[in-house]
Amino acid sequence: MSERKILLIGSSGQVGNSIESLIQDKYELVTLNRPVLDFTKPKKLKSLILKISPSIIINATGYTSVDLAESEPDLAYICNQDAPRFLAKICDKENILLIHFSTDYVFDGTKKEAYLEKDACNPLNVYGLSKRQGEIEISKSGCKHFIFRTSWVYGPVRNNFLKTILELSGVERSINVVDDQIGLPTSTELISLIVEKCIDLYFIKDLKETDYGIYHLAPFGKVSWYGFACAIIKKATKEGFEIKIKEKDIKRISSKEYSFVAQRPMNSVLNISKLNNFLGIRIYNWERYLNKVLKQIRMGSI
Repeated sequence: MSERKILLIGSSGQVGNSIESLIQDKYELVTLNRPVLDFTKPKKLKSLILKISPSIIINATGYTSVDLAESEPDLAYICNQDAPRFLAKICDKENILLIHFSTDYVFDGTKKEAYLEKDACNPLNVYGLSKRQGEIEISKSGCKHFIFRTSWVYGPVRNNFLKTILELSGVERSINVVDDQIGLPTSTELISLIVEKCIDLYFIKDLKETDYGIYHLAPFGKVSWYGFACAIIKKATKEGFEIKIKEKDIKRISSKEYSFVAQRPMNSVLNISKLNNFLGIRIYNWERYLNKVLKQIRMGSI
């Protein structure tokens, strides 16, 4: 086992892609993606992981289609429960640190304040249920782990809410966006920076058993999807994107009017005090990270 070798599973996704870009020149990094990555063939996959012999496994895979999960529960549970359990067992036996990502959707949204890690989970949909089961499997495995609950993830690559709004704003005259769900847009850059910091600490410092566990990973503040969309249009216009609509062309609608297949929590704001206290680094308001991502997209298009 190389003391600084990291196995990144799912580098083709938006979170995995961002993590790879940030740490690939700093550590000995190995990536696994489909078709080689196949959790339905555990013996072959286990053999491959043991051959790689990493000190850390970062699991950036997962089933993330919230609405589609309602009609594909078996697949959602394979990806979000069975796969983490499989990895956790290997990590426990081989003394490997597991870094895994979960979601704000493990909560039901009835709390008025921001959610703490210790708050009771009560997922409203199959996606949230499967992700919560993944958390439980890892926690009870005995392996050293960081589970980061993130929310409303977006970045400069792959499909996400930000990219969808930018695309629609170039062809539509108006957009309908839900205004009664409150949360925190979290950039892949922020997620990657936090992961990098935790890796650094793991390699240079003897962490206590109490340092491991579940952490909420998000920026400061709170906003609705409607507010997020308005901010995207406003800031993208200033950045010089070809935007055909203005903020007034974004129409507020309720969750009932949108008719989601899967029920969403009305409030999924995450309290990040635990993470902030553990790492001792400065985390900014969500709008600051949006500005940076828009600049990255703009620079990439020139």
